[in-house]
Amino acid sequence: MEKRILVVDDDALNLKRTKLILQKHYDVIFAESGEEALELLKIEK
Repeated sequence: MEKRILVVDDDALNLKRTKLILQKHYDVIFAESGEEALELLKIEK
């Protein structure tokens, strides 16, 4: 099972950079706000 990481950042460029780095080794979920991250945590394991 691949490890999953939740990345939260309101800067789209930071999210893109982080995706390029982490997606090779992890299942990465992205959120652009704290509120969005909390909603994702409710539906993701």
